[in-house]
Amino acid sequence: MATADENNDPIDGKDQLSSAEDKESANEELRRGIEQLVERLAVIMNETNSVSATEDILLNLESNDENFHKYELVKLLRRKIETQLGSIIDDELDRISLSKEAQQDSITNISNKILSSVEFSKFSQSLFSEIKAVIDDLVQNHQDDIHYSTNQTRVAKARSHSDQDEVIFLNSSLGDESDYSSNEDDFFFTSQKKLNSIAKSLGKENSKEVRLHAVKALSNMPESDIISEDFWSILFENLTTILSDDDKDIAGAGFNFLESVLASSDYLLITHIYNTLVNYLKNFFIDPDNAKYSQEVLSINQPQMKYLLKGMQLMNLFLRDVAPYLVRYSEKFIITIIESTLKLMNISTSAVKIGLIKITPTHLIGLIDPDAIWLDRIMQGHYIRDRIYKQDTECKIMILGSISKCFDIISDFGKDTVIAKTKTEGSTTMQEAYTYTDRNLQYCAFFYSLNILGNFTYYRGGRQLFPVQIKTTAEISVNLEDLLGYMIKLMITFSKTSLLFEDKFNPANAVVKILQRLIDNTTTCEECICKEQLMNLLISPINTILNAGTLNEVFLDNTFTYIMEILIALSASSPGLEFLITSQVHVQVVVQLTKKLLQQHTSPDKISAKKIIKIVTFFRYLNETCVGFSLLEDLALHETLLLFWTKVMEFTRESSSSSKPDSPPSNWDTTLLLQFIDCISYYAMTPKGIQLLEAHDLLIDCVNHINYMCYQDPQILNHQRIPYYRIICNVAATLPGIKAILKTGYMKCLITDIWSTFNIQQPDDYSILPRTFLYLPGDPMDRDTFNVFIATIKMLSSFPAVYKALLEKDASDVNSPIPLKTFEDVIQRMIMITDEEQAFAECDYSQWHLFGLRLLEFLTTCLDSYLFLESRYELQNFLLERQEMCKNSESKFITDAHSIERNRILIRISTIGGPTERQLPTRDISNLEYPEPIFSHLPIPLDYLPDLQNQQSLVSAEVSEIIRSQDELHGEDWLNHCRDMFYHLINSEPDKLTGIGLSDLLCATCIVSEKCQDRLPKIFTVDNDSAQIQTFDHMSDMLSKGISLVINYGRRLHLLEDTSNHYSNLLSLYYHSYDHLKVKSSNKYLGFDWFTATIYLMLRGNFDLTWGFLSRFSTTLTSLFLWMPRVYTGTNQNQLLDTEIHPIFSIMCHEIDRLIQLELPLVHSAFLISGYPASQICQHWLKQIFWNFLDWQEICMYIAICIILGIDYQIYFCISLLRHLQDDIMEQTQKETLIQFLKGEPIRNFTVKNYISNMKEMERKYRVSIMNKLTQFYKIIFT
Repeated sequence: MATADENNDPIDGKDQLSSAEDKESANEELRRGIEQLVERLAVIMNETNSVSATEDILLNLESNDENFHKYELVKLLRRKIETQLGSIIDDELDRISLSKEAQQDSITNISNKILSSVEFSKFSQSLFSEIKAVIDDLVQNHQDDIHYSTNQTRVAKARSHSDQDEVIFLNSSLGDESDYSSNEDDFFFTSQKKLNSIAKSLGKENSKEVRLHAVKALSNMPESDIISEDFWSILFENLTTILSDDDKDIAGAGFNFLESVLASSDYLLITHIYNTLVNYLKNFFIDPDNAKYSQEVLSINQPQMKYLLKGMQLMNLFLRDVAPYLVRYSEKFIITIIESTLKLMNISTSAVKIGLIKITPTHLIGLIDPDAIWLDRIMQGHYIRDRIYKQDTECKIMILGSISKCFDIISDFGKDTVIAKTKTEGSTTMQEAYTYTDRNLQYCAFFYSLNILGNFTYYRGGRQLFPVQIKTTAEISVNLEDLLGYMIKLMITFSKTSLLFEDKFNPANAVVKILQRLIDNTTTCEECICKEQLMNLLISPINTILNAGTLNEVFLDNTFTYIMEILIALSASSPGLEFLITSQVHVQVVVQLTKKLLQQHTSPDKISAKKIIKIVTFFRYLNETCVGFSLLEDLALHETLLLFWTKVMEFTRESSSSSKPDSPPSNWDTTLLLQFIDCISYYAMTPKGIQLLEAHDLLIDCVNHINYMCYQDPQILNHQRIPYYRIICNVAATLPGIKAILKTGYMKCLITDIWSTFNIQQPDDYSILPRTFLYLPGDPMDRDTFNVFIATIKMLSSFPAVYKALLEKDASDVNSPIPLKTFEDVIQRMIMITDEEQAFAECDYSQWHLFGLRLLEFLTTCLDSYLFLESRYELQNFLLERQEMCKNSESKFITDAHSIERNRILIRISTIGGPTERQLPTRDISNLEYPEPIFSHLPIPLDYLPDLQNQQSLVSAEVSEIIRSQDELHGEDWLNHCRDMFYHLINSEPDKLTGIGLSDLLCATCIVSEKCQDRLPKIFTVDNDSAQIQTFDHMSDMLSKGISLVINYGRRLHLLEDTSNHYSNLLSLYYHSYDHLKVKSSNKYLGFDWFTATIYLMLRGNFDLTWGFLSRFSTTLTSLFLWMPRVYTGTNQNQLLDTEIHPIFSIMCHEIDRLIQLELPLVHSAFLISGYPASQICQHWLKQIFWNFLDWQEICMYIAICIILGIDYQIYFCISLLRHLQDDIMEQTQKETLIQFLKGEPIRNFTVKNYISNMKEMERKYRVSIMNKLTQFYKIIFT
């Protein structure tokens, strides 16, 4: 009883139940471990190429797989070994430790003892039984658990592709997918007998049930069995019959099988299946028995047509999806896919008719993929394109067929062709059923063929297939230009139909996209589009309208839009813009249309705003460059457009002030107005454009717009702001421009950026990339600080910007949290500080002050800016005092970033000199000792001042001969002789054109020029009695400090004697010139007169000779552009001068920009990339007469060249300098330090001799046009 009770004990029953659960849990854990290992092995085996390689990997899996010991199965086996064999292993280890004899046994012997033990035998048998049971279970359920999941995944993937890809005219489903299970025991290796049975069961002679069962069995078959050669030879023919079967269940099952297998990764299987699909489609078209499927209209409800379209759709989706991966497959696979596809697409006849036409694959693929996306995706890879072009015969057949369909479209359809989609009446299904007439199909084939041609013309290999021969009534050769011309004709023809521009299936829109794509690529734009014949054909409708005398509104609504879209794309590309500017004819036609359009519609409300936006967008790209701006200026367009913008603004204000609730909306909405002012703002890309905007009072509107785009519109991305930064930089170089910037608040936003850069609080652990200056020569700042620094120096690059910015008064809220409000605050709080206590607590004093010193050094590169800052802040004394404070207890200078920066600034502001006349200290502190001397008292150390040779005081015989020839030659004859001899001496013996000889030659030239050329009003001669010199108040501090710099420079050059009257002579000279040039009254030229200082030094400090020279020189045209204040005296009141923009900027710098684009395209591109206009640095050079940039001898040669050879040489001289600096400009552009290099570094190794021949060549090409503009300016302001 006791035993019975024990056996029936409920506690023992619970133990048995727990044991069963533990065993089941262990089996499940073992199952998961085996599945994980099998999945890993499957990946490894797929990467091998042979059985032997696979065996080698499996045998050495532990040593080759770093994750081996992380597998769940390995961990489980380790635990089982520890549990069941742990005691035996411990006993053996104890025996080894106790017995000296046992220690001599090797580990191998000990392992063999354990492996031969009874315990291990029982353990291995138990483990084998468990693993075998799990594996048998996996094998039994593998087909249902794994293949079903795989099949469903493939179908879902195919459906996902079908949903995502764009199907234009066809709505079809993938059909129902059934769950198939296999009763086969030999899952892994199906016998050949079984395979043959399945293949034969697919035959047409079998019953429907047998065939369906065979398809289901085929769907569940491993991929390795399907691709066996013996099986596939039987399967291929029968599978094709399955697809073409009239029974929708059988055909549907066949397509479902194809759809799932095409998602396979086995390229050999894909090849077989794809060829089967293509063979089915090909047979459908060429089999005469299929004539029974002919219809009046194509209906998707008809089963055979439904599955035919499904087959075309399946092929199309496969080609789209496989395109990115084709390069991974073998060349044989690629060629097979491409060859079979092209042969199918090139079928030109069919036994099946829809209406009056025999349908071909082109008609059906045109329904499914009218944009020919499959070909576009396949041809995106060069490797695949090359294989396509090797099928040149098939490619030419496709091109010929596409051209033929395009040629026939207009005659077949007429002008009012539309795409008709008729919904089937009486349809009760949820899926919409469509029918297509023969005309619909033919139109789709035409639209598809048009896009096919577009893809072939885009790539070089496709263009090389032309010309092709088309056989019509006669054989016609069609080259690429003929084809593009016909596309343009198609566009013009279809633009006159009822199709809208936005219609996706409008052929005109398709042609525009094709041409735009060709234009966007530089190579295709040059080779295909930039042809005179094509452009003449494009603008022919505009010429027709202009010749008719009246504007056709239908034309303006349609054709004009398409033409302008292409012209806008053309003007936005570099080769297209160059072509338009070079030919000029096409721009002239658009300008004529614009003028006529604006003249015919006097009120802005009576003209379509969208048309005007198209026009100004086209002109915007032309206005970006000086060449394009000059072309439109010659065509007198600028005034017309700017006046129309003024009318638009007036109309908009009137409409907004007098608007009524029931009044119709204005033609000009906010978006269109924003686009218009955006285009107008691009006038400021050029110097003359800025002057034009200022003359029409539009400059402040443009700056307001740029301020909005850069700081207020959150939708504008950083790269989209780049053109606006360049415009602001260009505008800030002028006095009215900086005034507009200060009014709009742009400067305050920039100052706020400076504060924000240093005020950002970092977390406590932020130490990896600190927001500081990395004080290294190549990496001076972090990116954010660098961007703000560059934006600041671009804004303050010119003297007018510094002058007006410092005089600006702050009228904002005194309680603003930002302590920096004006540029004055920046100077006071970042530069003029003596210790850390004066800096802001939120900022790092070291980096804060260093930023200010870097900014100060940049500002002092402009001598006018330095003189103004010196007169306002006494910079030199301040910096010397700060250097004195940087000494340690041993009276030695502490070398740090601040002291080095101050040292550089002191050298820069204390002396003047060119590249060999002054040595600037380095910033490099990588060595233990700083190599340059640091000082805190004047004079500056001689280490920075090389010894200069005494200037030549003798006149060469050649120069004397030129001067004496005045006795024989007179007027223009002598001037021409002088120019020839001067040019000859520069080429052969430039050393003879120095010193007094060159000065005498200049004086002689002025005397002769005064007598024989058109004269300007002369400066009156005055008595230079010192008693008559009155106190001159025009920027007296600047004048005084400038005179001191000039005298020191002259003494270093040995041009001035050490006498005390040079200061009073120069002061008197400036008084007389300023008084008679009306500088004090006009106050339009703010800077120091460096030209007068240069002439004074050239004439070795002789007051009388200098004043006499200036008096005579003031009567010449050259004086207007060489002597800066001269232009404002003796002139009539004129808009050209009322704008306060000096002609040196609006005319000379404009022409320099234009010639850079023509002569130095790489330099032009570098300036565009940097965002710093070339006109800025050239204006700096010219106003400063190249002081601190060239050596004295080259400065004298510059003055002589401009006076003797002509003022247009001023432009050629700057171009030559930029040509000399081209390599440095390209390098500095890459480093993003171009502006610092051009403004802060002297021009080394430049000699006029090396570039005079190039200047002569530019004179031959450009003198006539340039001198015409200069003469026109002279006549406007003096007559």
